[in-house]
Amino acid sequence: TLVQGADFYSTPRFSPSGESIAYQVWNHPDMSWQSSELHIAPVTIGIDEGLGLGEDKIITWDDHEVSVGYPQWLDKDNLVFICDDIGYLNPRIYHLPEGTHKALLPSPTSQDFSGIAWRLGGSPYAILRTPTGEAESIVFSAYHQGRIALHLYDLASKTLLPVEHPFVEVACLRGTSSSSIVCIATTTTSSQAVVSLSLSRSATDPKKVSILYRVLKSSMETLSFPAGIISQPIPLTLDIDDEPVHIVLYLPANPSYDGPDNEAEKPPCVVNVHGGPTTYADQGLHWEKQYYTSRGWAWYV
Repeated sequence: TLVQGADFYSTPRFSPSGESIAYQVWNHPDMSWQSSELHIAPVTIGIDEGLGLGEDKIITWDDHEVSVGYPQWLDKDNLVFICDDIGYLNPRIYHLPEGTHKALLPSPTSQDFSGIAWRLGGSPYAILRTPTGEAESIVFSAYHQGRIALHLYDLASKTLLPVEHPFVEVACLRGTSSSSIVCIATTTTSSQAVVSLSLSRSATDPKKVSILYRVLKSSMETLSFPAGIISQPIPLTLDIDDEPVHIVLYLPANPSYDGPDNEAEKPPCVVNVHGGPTTYADQGLHWEKQYYTSRGWAWYV
């Protein structure tokens, strides 16, 4: 046993040198995304005592509680983590020798750079390293308008660049080289798959980052359907009682059939209420929705 006393511990991460360990802590009645702490402790190794931890440091905010999570070490002195101190989950960096932390990005971004940590083992970003292990850049995933955006953060220039990609869901990012990652990705027309992404910058536009991707393993074998039978998600925002309500609409889609000529007649509709309040309706391919839309039903969630 290395440490005990709190209700929950998660995400232990040893520094590259093995001299330090970071881990997340939280206690009842809070969930980890409501209020949590990031601890950093020196690692000790004794002949008789074995592996142990020295006195830990707690990354704190004096004026309010925050949620912290997903720590990853850049090197032996610098730790990246995700925090909601600005109201959105943005990345920060902790400098171990000085015991200080600051925002990693040059300016706050109105996107959440991670989802709610309902499960252990998540990885919403990947550190890209040279063959010698030096961190060069970070690929972040972020929630934007109901889909996942990808960003490349250059550690040398401290710039955040958007990454063009065809996916609506991207999860479990792992760096494999200085310019590539593997992840789980989904499109509006294909099921979840393990995908390898190679990133490259444009020679003519240094602010443009594009990808080449290769499917390593799909969760479902390729099925042959006629073109146009898969209904595409349409994100909408409704005004109900002066409050915005965000929905995703799927219209009936089947190239072999058409609706009545009477435009006033609406198709039947499935109204699907997703679980909440800490989850959302993703726009990846779901065959249950397509079962109904291919048979003349609309679906919104």
